[in-house]
Amino acid sequence: MKPGDPHSGLVPLLQDVAIGPFGSAAALTMAYLIEERVAVQAIDFPRYRRALLAAGQVLDWTAGRAAAWDSRGAWNAAKPGYEWLFPAIDRDGDGAISAEEYREFQAVKARHPDWEKRLRGPGPR
Repeated sequence: MKPGDPHSGLVPLLQDVAIGPFGSAAALTMAYLIEERVAVQAIDFPRYRRALLAAGQVLDWTAGRAAAWDSRGAWNAAKPGYEWLFPAIDRDGDGAISAEEYREFQAVKARHPDWEKRLRGPGPR
């Protein structure tokens, strides 16, 4: 049986129970271990990570931590599709985005729902 196989009876049952974000991760982990018949140390981590993400689990938490990027490359890797935004946030032009610069940018976004249009400027006519 594969993890999430409806015939196993484990994962579908666990997914129907409202047990909170931490409990559901633990429940999914136990179901995975039982269905795969493996010890925790033997988990196929890339596959397990994909299963947790597919179940809606948050695996990378950045809230409460000051966001900063030490280079344009780091920004581009973390924010695909928003490469164009780097120069607008890097106010001091040092080639990095400090936590303060990013907080200022977030404040601009909060004040201006049309922030993207404002920063991109007028499009082709």
